[in-house]
Amino acid sequence: MTFDVLAAAAMADELRNTLLHGRVQEVLLPEPMGIGLEIYAGGRRHYLYATANAQEARVQLAGDRLRRGPDRPSPLLLLLRKHVLGGRLVEVEQPGRERVLRLAIQAAELVCLYIEAMGRHSNIILVDFQGQVLGAVKRVGAQLSRRVILPGQPYTPPPPQGKTSYASLSPGRLAELMAEQGDGPAWKALVAHILGVSPLLAREVIYRVSGDPNAADAAPGAVLAELDKLLGLVEAGGWQSGVAVEGGRAVAYSPYPLTHYPYWEMTETLSEAMTLYYSQRREIEGYAEARAAVQELVDAGRARLRRQREALEQELGAAADRESLVQRGQLILAYSAQIAPGQRELAVDLGEAEPLRIPLDAQLTPAENAQALFREYDKAKAAAARVPPLLEDLAAKEATLDQLEADLLLADNRAEIDQARAELVEAGYGRSIHRGERSDHAQARRPSPKGRPAVGRPRRYRTRDGFRVWVGRNSRQNEALTFDQAKPDDLWLHARGVPGSHVLLVSEGRQVPPRAIQEAAELAAHFSRARQDAQVDVSYAAQRFVHRLPGGGPGMVTLRRESVVRVAPRDWGEEEEVHHRDTEDTEAKPG
Repeated sequence: MTFDVLAAAAMADELRNTLLHGRVQEVLLPEPMGIGLEIYAGGRRHYLYATANAQEARVQLAGDRLRRGPDRPSPLLLLLRKHVLGGRLVEVEQPGRERVLRLAIQAAELVCLYIEAMGRHSNIILVDFQGQVLGAVKRVGAQLSRRVILPGQPYTPPPPQGKTSYASLSPGRLAELMAEQGDGPAWKALVAHILGVSPLLAREVIYRVSGDPNAADAAPGAVLAELDKLLGLVEAGGWQSGVAVEGGRAVAYSPYPLTHYPYWEMTETLSEAMTLYYSQRREIEGYAEARAAVQELVDAGRARLRRQREALEQELGAAADRESLVQRGQLILAYSAQIAPGQRELAVDLGEAEPLRIPLDAQLTPAENAQALFREYDKAKAAAARVPPLLEDLAAKEATLDQLEADLLLADNRAEIDQARAELVEAGYGRSIHRGERSDHAQARRPSPKGRPAVGRPRRYRTRDGFRVWVGRNSRQNEALTFDQAKPDDLWLHARGVPGSHVLLVSEGRQVPPRAIQEAAELAAHFSRARQDAQVDVSYAAQRFVHRLPGGGPGMVTLRRESVVRVAPRDWGEEEEVHHRDTEDTEAKPG
């Protein structure tokens, strides 16, 4: 574990610089031992993740939107939604030289969230303004510890470790402590006796002094000087975050260079370094396995459609040569008198460099050989008329599959992943979810052929000019948004040429300025398969010029009188989405 005192101090600074005075817009549970907060600060959304998992205890800013994990909310999650949602982060502190952060959040009342990243003693504790525990990830009774962590009990900080501050040590006293360690590596003495020194920090200090992180001895004065330099960062700042790399993998992170590793890779923030390190162990997102399983259905469906297209194109290619079948049949009849019984080929001189060679079935008469070619011609002629519509239908199926894959890409939670799977099953790709398999919604288990609603409400935003913007979450919701909810004069937007969300800019009879169109187009680009591109073309038109694609799946449309704007993908949403968000509170409540 590398989330030590210095990492906690650096993270406190990072959170203060990034999140202070931001509003908590969402609270979720990415995993049983962790929490996530979406905080809008500095004009954008940030995602704070904290876990009390003993092996990975930490707090950091996540690079991507966090995903919901457990199906049912924990008591702590319900308390956080009650006391923290909508509040502002007013203070971030590191009490003492400990691996603890205190986040003060002002909502209806001031509450404090204590994140204690202390190995097997790690915890996340919500405390009211009177210092009483409201809830915790881990409840600890008197039978387990003298430090009780239960609702209604006063919050007490972790007990002191009984170690010495490096600032109070003299070189002589440090030499005595190191001597007490015996013949073992010197870094163990630093960990055992000095407050705030982790194994990682201790090895780094010993390496800087002696050139060997596992050296049995090191000059005490030089050791204290290095400790002052590194532990002094808590007050002085000047963090230099990054990861140590061995064998192409991040093996440690810290807010200062780790020189005892052969390669050090700098990062802009400590959170970025932590993401690099922990992503190699497991993803913060709890739904990677479920998403991968649905992606397998998409890939299998795409392979099936590809085989069908290849067969149809092969059939159509053969049909394109059908006129030569008639010619060869007519030549067999014209030269039938010259064809001997049992002859296997007819060579006809047509004035070309090489004669035309027509294979014959030796068991058939010339007339029967000619009739076989005429029947093949009739079959090819029928194929020429039959295959193009089938190819058009196949193209519509491929477009529908592309959209369903985009639904999966844009899914924010397990319910939406399950719905993407249900849509694939309904479209004929894969099997339904059987009893015992996990699904957040009964409607995802048993899809009805018609009228099945999409999970949740559309994402909702408001532009700087006050226009409401709605963003569909999946193909079903796109369909309802565009053809059931929109008014004829509302503006419809969609990333051009790629699957993605339908975006509706509600005009309410007003003239829509270019700035509002630009902002809505940024959302359309972000919620599409082109979201990683630097620039994306976005089509827009009045809703009255948007029509269902004949034979297409849900949300498949054709467009007239379109305009195009090029934008950078961006999710700029703020509090409008909170007020109208399809929160899963009502869906997830027990009973």
